[in-house]
Amino acid sequence: MDVTAIADLAPVELNKLAQQRGNTPMEPVYLVIGGIARKIHLKLESENPTGSVKDRTGYGLIQDWKRKDV
Repeated sequence: MDVTAIADLAPVELNKLAQQRGNTPMEPVYLVIGGIARKIHLKLESENPTGSVKDRTGYGLIQDWKRKDV
């Protein structure tokens, strides 16, 4: 979802989007390293509601701004 689309969301929709932050899906992958199979997890940033934009950081900045009542 791009920034323009986010700006056009109704408050209820924006709240739903905010609730999705911090739940980046992880995908397990197995690699053989030194003859030993090892399981690693890939963080799928592109599955975030805003793509790879750092949504938790943005949300925190907005909340701080609202607390300061600027």
